[in-house]
Amino acid sequence: APAGVGDSVVLLHGLFDSARGWRDLPQRLAQRGLSVHAPDLPGHGAAPDMADTVPALVEGLLPGLPPGPLTLVGHSLGAVLAVRLAQRLGARVARLVLIAPAGIGARIDADFLDGMLAAETPAALARALARLDAGPLSDTLLAEELARLTARRPALAGLARALAHQGMQQIDITADLDRLACPVRVIWGTADRILDWRDVAHLPSRVAIHLVRGAGHLPHLADPALLPDLLAPAAPDAERRSAP
Repeated sequence: APAGVGDSVVLLHGLFDSARGWRDLPQRLAQRGLSVHAPDLPGHGAAPDMADTVPALVEGLLPGLPPGPLTLVGHSLGAVLAVRLAQRLGARVARLVLIAPAGIGARIDADFLDGMLAAETPAALARALARLDAGPLSDTLLAEELARLTARRPALAGLARALAHQGMQQIDITADLDRLACPVRVIWGTADRILDWRDVAHLPSRVAIHLVRGAGHLPHLADPALLPDLLAPAAPDAERRSAP
């Protein structure tokens, strides 16, 4: 991404996902003048290293972070990592944006986790991924994702165990959020089948909450303009120039 204004934006995807799960969001943010860093988490995507615990993920991410002030954007498990990184980096983190964050409430969809870890065919993987409400996936993409999942299943299973046990979350970040000095925003879809958006009731009172009505576990894809508008609002004159 081109050098932007202010802090660099780091996008941290969730469990089983990869950086390409952000789709065109990095490009949309770069068009707003932001410098964007979207790594594959260790054990995910094309990342060569493996990690089966949350501390190992954090240690694996730290060396590759861009210098200077950071905005950390984390989705689901990535939200937990964003908070843990903010604890380590202190004043370097200018703000947090957590999308459908894990670690807020008690329950998580065990059927999704079990389905992802047990999938042996593209059809089985498609059934598990359907719970994300991300729309249809091509046969080619399903085959690629299944091959990647199969190759990294032991590490992913370890992360799933660290995250949840029998449908109950094992990580709680609410007290950590209360101790962070940086501004925090949470984005959640009201039709999320993986986590319960009503868990926003557990958030500290200073956290700003944005609910995307009818969106599933990927509200940033259901409302693609929301995150760019929150991170880098378009100037009024630019909006007038782009209007038909």
